[in-house]
Amino acid sequence: MTQASTKGWIPLGIVVLAAIAGCGNDDASPRQKQAQYLDAQLAEVSSELAFMDFQLKVNAEAHCAVADALSNTLETSSDQDATKVLMHDLSQEAQGRCAAYKTTLSASLPVVQLAKETGRIPSPIYSFIIVEEEDKTYQEEEVGPFASESVCIEIENIARKAGLATKACKVWKTSRLRRTSPAPFTPNIRFK
Repeated sequence: MTQASTKGWIPLGIVVLAAIAGCGNDDASPRQKQAQYLDAQLAEVSSELAFMDFQLKVNAEAHCAVADALSNTLETSSDQDATKVLMHDLSQEAQGRCAAYKTTLSASLPVVQLAKETGRIPSPIYSFIIVEEEDKTYQEEEVGPFASESVCIEIENIARKAGLATKACKVWKTSRLRRTSPAPFTPNIRFK
């Protein structure tokens, strides 16, 4: 798939996630919905690790929702062949990214659990960067944490095979996110 065809995945994913969050339990407050993705116990240990974990959960949910929506549309569509081919290609890409983010989330879980159990950031841990282009600007998302360099490299390869542009695995350092506030990260997200 061309680079131009992948533009907009991050904003599209956020819109889909917001729509998903808006469905379901209307009695849930925005804080309750946010808590579904933000691990407060992990945020007490490290706001940076909590933010990476939050991003992984949101991206997995968003890409899987897009994949499901495209798959359902494809199954019920009576559109012309060219439209079906495009929908099929987009569905395949979304399914690949959904699987990649789910695998990434599973691979980061041992480090997240250890940090929560011990109250400390394990050392060393590894991460890599996913680069998304949107309107001639680039956004970088740090992905991890991983217990070893070999796991990080394996997950980075899975991400690249799913069509995501990446930067190489490195030892994770809190300064890589350039955060100076010691306060736990609380995303400013509104679902309604």
